[in-house]
Amino acid sequence: MKKWLLVTVVAMLLLGFSACGGGSDTGSTPSAPAIYKVRMWVTLSNNPDAPSVTTLTSAQTVQASIWARGTTEKTITFKVNLCYDDKFTTLVNGVRTESSSKAVSVGALSTPLEPGNYTFQAISGAFGEIVGSSLQITVTPDTSVNTPTATTPAATLSEQPDKATFQKYFSDMNFGRVPAGATSPADFKQNVTVFSSGDQIALFFNSTQEVLVQWKIYDVQAKKVIKEGGFPKPLKGSSGEWGPLDIPAGKYEHKVYVGDVLVAIFPFEVSGAPTSTSPPQSPKPTSTVKSIKSDNPHFELMAESQHFRVYFHPPEEGLGTQIVDLGEQIYPLLIEFYGSVPPTSTQVFIYHDYEELVSLGNPPPDMPRENSMGGFTWFGKLTEEVGEHVELYNVRGNVDDAKSLLAHEVGHRFFYYVYPHIRKPVRPDWLDEGMAGYSQIRAGGRIPFQPIVDSAKSGIPPLSGITGLDKLLASSDWTLYGLFYGEAAAVILYIDCRYGKEVLQQLLREYDRTLNLQDAVLETLKIPFDQFEREWLNAVKETGAQAKNGNDFFTLFKAKMNGKST
Repeated sequence: MKKWLLVTVVAMLLLGFSACGGGSDTGSTPSAPAIYKVRMWVTLSNNPDAPSVTTLTSAQTVQASIWARGTTEKTITFKVNLCYDDKFTTLVNGVRTESSSKAVSVGALSTPLEPGNYTFQAISGAFGEIVGSSLQITVTPDTSVNTPTATTPAATLSEQPDKATFQKYFSDMNFGRVPAGATSPADFKQNVTVFSSGDQIALFFNSTQEVLVQWKIYDVQAKKVIKEGGFPKPLKGSSGEWGPLDIPAGKYEHKVYVGDVLVAIFPFEVSGAPTSTSPPQSPKPTSTVKSIKSDNPHFELMAESQHFRVYFHPPEEGLGTQIVDLGEQIYPLLIEFYGSVPPTSTQVFIYHDYEELVSLGNPPPDMPRENSMGGFTWFGKLTEEVGEHVELYNVRGNVDDAKSLLAHEVGHRFFYYVYPHIRKPVRPDWLDEGMAGYSQIRAGGRIPFQPIVDSAKSGIPPLSGITGLDKLLASSDWTLYGLFYGEAAAVILYIDCRYGKEVLQQLLREYDRTLNLQDAVLETLKIPFDQFEREWLNAVKETGAQAKNGNDFFTLFKAKMNGKST
């Protein structure tokens, strides 16, 4: 169950409200402003660009995310009240909007709402000014959810779905269309039954418990299944997928299964010539990825795939198209671990030189220009223009570095998306970078374990315990950075090898739920955090002293933990 996530440090506003209208304890009632400074909305996913909703079931209220955005460039700090009849409760204090282009997370409800009508209000200032347009939602009973079968009469369906199984696992499910070329579900059209060549077919659902969802496309005329697929891991909450149509014109049914049980069926028709009649292909070899004119003013060229939009200059064209292939190789490996996928394409920008990096990005001021670097959404000019993205610098002609950096930075995106509550200032840097390093390991990338070996043998600089790792990253000494990244990755690798991947996933879920890392370690690893830290550091020191080099450390470390690294 989700906890409330406070976007900034909580600043308790001593307002003395007695009702949701915002009246003070003297009985005065502030009038709503002529132009609201804040807009709020609700989505059924962790993506602010997902379709907004105003009607939810009780079960969906704890799966939903609440968002806010300023209507001007002025910074607004406010609290959010949830109003019901003549009562209200303050859900969160200290929410802060910074611009009209950036959505901020207000949080999520910790307990389900009872059926009824509710209003969210943004309140600011000592006099309780209503600074946001009131967000009204209607909560319906969970029993009102029906098994989706579109609007076609039952007699025309090839078979009937199992309504009881659907209601056991899902609160709702929607089938429809996402426009060709779209990289966000914001334009999702529900209940579409006729598709044209170039459309993208989409399925979105909310599951009330973990469930493995599979699907089949059934050709009504041929009376056979022509395509099937599904999600790689059991999922809970808001999930979905979409992709281009690659089947001939005709009439079909999109059947959704839990195990062998049919839980939903959506009849649809395809008109026009198909884009392809072949099954999905593996990532294309570099020679078949074509660059096209960029839609970004800072870069002349770009290349696209199912999950990536890569931007580059003509001198980096070969590397840019290769990044697309490398990215598509990395994505399934991350999906297999995280069990979900960010809803939009990952944007990657390849800088031509150091001057461009400084102009568009925001690298550390003391970063040596000869370093190969990757970054995820450095808060520079490019971030202001395009939002979250990956930046790569000085990787021309070095495919190994490119793959390793790409896996690391895309790993950040998956981590933030799947575990949205593990945020700064709660999240330690070692966990953030350790999980990104773990993504590198899963993708076969190189990890800087050599500094661990050097430190273990010489004692200069000394190896750090887990609780002291973040101090290494805060140092201005670049020689400590490699030790930080190596040790951070070794923490996650240690959990994976000694306790198993499933325990690592459980630990992250528990931490995301409670935001208390020590409690999460005790709950999942069954030992106190200080014991876990001590045992990990002893294993790192012992292995580092024995290893010949960084690669040897990696091999020995896995063997010592008596497990298998993924």
